[in-house]
Amino acid sequence: METSPSLTPNTAARRLPRVGNAAGIDLEAVLALKPELVAAWPNPGSVRAIDRLASLGIAVYRSEPRSFEDIARTLERLGALAGTGRVADAAARAFRARVARLKAEYSGRTPVRVFYEVWGRPIVTVNGAQLISKAIRLCGGENVFADLPQIAPEIDREAVLRANPQVIVASGPDAKRPAWLDAWKAFPGLAAEARGHLY
Repeated sequence: METSPSLTPNTAARRLPRVGNAAGIDLEAVLALKPELVAAWPNPGSVRAIDRLASLGIAVYRSEPRSFEDIARTLERLGALAGTGRVADAAARAFRARVARLKAEYSGRTPVRVFYEVWGRPIVTVNGAQLISKAIRLCGGENVFADLPQIAPEIDREAVLRANPQVIVASGPDAKRPAWLDAWKAFPGLAAEARGHLY
């Protein structure tokens, strides 16, 4: 389905029904939509539901991009599968160009030390192999926990205080500012808090 010229892709996507999130998929909601194709990210919270959909005869495209080029190729593949190749190919080209621009803009600068907080209780972050860490690096940051062996390690508050990041970026279950981000305000000696760099 081609996007209407009056709707941006972001606006069109927001109008679609929600059938799950990173924690899991509502199988009944998916089945009620009678999809011809399911595009899925097979994370631990969703893999069982994805396998169940495939066992019911629904075509499932599993995608787990681990690099920027993987994202561009996924856009192209989804376009081919959905019959929107022209739009998808243009989106992939634009994505590659944006990555190249960011690389050119930030690659020569001194990196900013960043702590990315996936979750607050327990504190979970990402290592250097995770795509989030690659995005931080692309934009001129250096993940302070890049060297940890697990892709999404659990750490303690003392590890963050020792790393003393210049910036803290926190994610959460929705678009709202996660409560655990403001918990770092209790540590005025932390560089990120002292500079007001809690995002």
